[in-house]
Amino acid sequence: MQTNGHSPQSEPRVDIRRERKYRPTEAGTFHILTTLTAPDMPARDRQRPPLDLSFVVDRSGSMAGGALELARQGVEHALRLLDERDSVSVVVYDAEIDTLLTQHLCDSEARAKATRRLRRVQPRGSTALADGWLTGCNELAPLSDGSRVIRHDGGRPLCRALLLTDGLANVGMTDSGELSHHAAQLRQRGITTTTFGVGHGYDEDLLANMADSGGGHFHHIPHAVAIPQVFAGELGEMLQIALRDVTIALRVPTTWSLHLLNDLPIERDGDWIVLRIGELFANDSQSHVWAVDLPPMGHGRHETFEVRLRWSDADGQDRFDQRLSHTVEASHSPGHLDDRVSEALARQLAARARTEAVRYNRSGDYASAQTVLQDAMASMPRTASAAAELHDLSMDVDSLTRQAAPATLKQQFSKARHAQRSRKDYSQDTTPRSSMS
Repeated sequence: MQTNGHSPQSEPRVDIRRERKYRPTEAGTFHILTTLTAPDMPARDRQRPPLDLSFVVDRSGSMAGGALELARQGVEHALRLLDERDSVSVVVYDAEIDTLLTQHLCDSEARAKATRRLRRVQPRGSTALADGWLTGCNELAPLSDGSRVIRHDGGRPLCRALLLTDGLANVGMTDSGELSHHAAQLRQRGITTTTFGVGHGYDEDLLANMADSGGGHFHHIPHAVAIPQVFAGELGEMLQIALRDVTIALRVPTTWSLHLLNDLPIERDGDWIVLRIGELFANDSQSHVWAVDLPPMGHGRHETFEVRLRWSDADGQDRFDQRLSHTVEASHSPGHLDDRVSEALARQLAARARTEAVRYNRSGDYASAQTVLQDAMASMPRTASAAAELHDLSMDVDSLTRQAAPATLKQQFSKARHAQRSRKDYSQDTTPRSSMS
């Protein structure tokens, strides 16, 4: 493992747990839980990476009634958390696009100018979501490709577009696949995209896909009043980034078949199955459940699987590599279920079932929605640690097996995504993260 002078405290921790102490001798499915925890980085001991952000805010007619005012408050609060290490731009859009602040170091003058101009904005028109978002990304592009140097700190820029909307993309580029493709291309260029959907009139699949492809996060904000705290929560994470470019990969025996239960994209790198996690903030912990389809194996035989963790430091400059191996013995008596693995497995089974049930509900196929929920409940571990998830899922059967309101479907969709990504729901949090020095 490369150390580059970093102390052990600056390295992530990986906890690897197996569903049971031994693997079964007969063929079947065996679960592995990997939990990755970023290091604690006290303010006095760290230099956080500077942020280059573009705030892209919907001002279409549907933002009337207080939503636009709360969006303004969210941006203004975010600007107060930043300082002159950071740069910002502000774009508003309806059918037309206006750049209220071009990319500028976030000094007092820039904050005052952005605040003053935001307060003049009024809701109007349709929703040219793509043009607004791409305008914000274009503000970041010269920083990400190095053609413009806005500061001389030596670190790799951390560029992110923050897109907030309460409506549908109905002007210009509107296809979800095309928008996601652009988001993926921008990610390759070093510009990530985080999306915020407000209320129940926006397209959650479109915003979620853009965030997934763009390497950022998707936030469902059920009520406009939560906009400021969700903005603050997202920004608080960025101000505490401890690791960047994080990937975790598993390599298992060729006789095993491995897949990830979390609904996250994975890639192949030779014999390795790779999950790109991206950024982790200080003390952030993410868990992933891997299902392994096993062949029969004789009692007492051993097999080994490997885990590889790679990451960059907060500046995005030094690259690190850590590898671990775990040996599993086959036994006629595999042993008791691990409570933490059971709980994590139940959470993923419930999240996957909710996601499918939401899709079936939207199409009016309530019978299939009921089937996937009941199948998930039947397959859950019967342990005390899984009981809460089983209870929650049983409560969802009624709401998802009959015609559901858009607000209910969005809430269930968001609940499942937070579980699948080990993400905190800041719309439910009354104490959003604050900045660190």
